[in-house]
Order: sequence, then C-alpha cells, then structure tokens
Amino acid sequence: MSLHYEIVFYLLAFEALIFVVLLAPFPLKIRKIVLNFFSKSKIIFQIKKGLSVGLVFVALLFADSLNKMLAAQKEHERSTSGGAGDTFLHAKMFYAQRNMYLTGSVLFLSLILNRFHTLILELMKNEEKSEVLKQQAAQQSKEYMKLLDKEKDYEKEIAELKKGKEEWEASLKTSEQREKQHQQTVTSFMELTDRYCELEKKYEMKVGDKKGN
Repeated sequence: MSLHYEIVFYLLAFEALIFVVLLAPFPLKIRKIVLNFFSKSKIIFQIKKGLSVGLVFVALLFADSLNKMLAAQKEHERSTSGGAGDTFLHAKMFYAQRNMYLTGSVLFLSLILNRFHTLILELMKNEEKSEVLKQQAAQQSKEYMKLLDKEKDYEKEIAELKKGKEEWEASLKTSEQREKQHQQTVTSFMELTDRYCELEKKYEMKVGDKKGN
C-alpha cells in the first residue's frame, strides 16, 4: 500500500474512533463536556479544517481509484490471454477496488459523522430543555401544593368564621328573646303597679266615706 493510501487508512481509523466515542453511553454531563470539546475547542477546529482539505484529497483519490477500477474491468473484459497476464489484471483490479472502497468508506463515514454530530448536539439541546422544563414543572408543582395548602387554610378560616357567625346569630336570638322577656316583665310590672294604684285609691275613698258618716 502506497503512502497516501496508508494516510487514508489512518484517517478512516481516526473517524471510526471518533464515531465510537460519540456512540459511547456516557452520562449526560460527561457527554456534554465531550461534545462541547468537539464543538468549541480551537484545536478541534484546526483539525476540522485540516480534515476538510484531506477529504478533498480523498475525494480525488476516490475518483482516481474508480477510474482505474473501471479501466481494469474493461481491460479484463478485452483480454483473452491467460496465465501471468490474467493474474496481473486481477491484481490490478483488486488494488483498484480496495482503494475505491477505502476512500469511499472515508468519505461516507465523514458524512455520517458530520450528520451524527449535528443530531447529537440537537439531542443535547433538547435534553437540556427537557431538564429545564422538568425543573420548572417541579417548581410549579411545589407552588401548586403551596396554593392548595393556603386554600385549605382559607377553607378552615371560612369554616371558623361561619361557625362564629352561627354562634353570634344564636347569641343574638337569645338576646332578643331575653329582651322580649324583659319587656314582658316590665309590662306586667307596670300593669300590676297601675292595678295597685287603682286599688289603693278605691281603698282610700272607702275609708274617707266611712269617716264622713
């Protein structure tokens, strides 16, 4: 394998390693640190720029290996001889196919990594939003429970006020009844007093008549 295809192979291994790291089931905090490192690190940014240039080079190698493979296939189809010449054509076709699959795998995996990284970032943002919503829901639930407790306290106060009102109304009725009884007693007393005065006058008149006779 020539030097440039060895570099392509190491690039494929590097992409596979990154893919495994992104697929690893890390906890949310560790995954966030890893993704922030891949997204915001200046070193990773420089590596991405270098990889972009390298992918252009890999794309050229892919086109070259594809042309060589097609040419080898046509040459093999036109060839009618056997032996060493036929073996040479098979080897040439094999190397062309190997190089095409190698470079094609690098290009395909780079596209998958780019899209996968974007999806994971979106997933992380959604998870963060979900955590915020959960915290807000928990806070709202606490506030709701506080409101329920206050409502129960208000209901108790209202019940106590109703009870006090009923007691006051009962006391008022008792006071009114006592007032009526008092008025009746006063009226009866006044009637008895008037009756006593009338009887006393009649008695005095009788006594006066007896003295006159």
